[in-house]
Amino acid sequence: MILETYIVNMGLSQGRFSYAIAAGLILSLLSFGLFSGANAISRKLTNTSLY
Repeated sequence: MILETYIVNMGLSQGRFSYAIAAGLILSLLSFGLFSGANAISRKLTNTSLY
């Protein structure tokens, strides 16, 4: 939540749009990696997964 606020602040108020887009993309990739890792752990431990 704090990181998203920082990204919006950098992009909108300071006009660093490319920086904000890059930071948002990195945050999205990190979130996807954490989600995939949690799903893999769940699959190994409980044989239940989302996909």
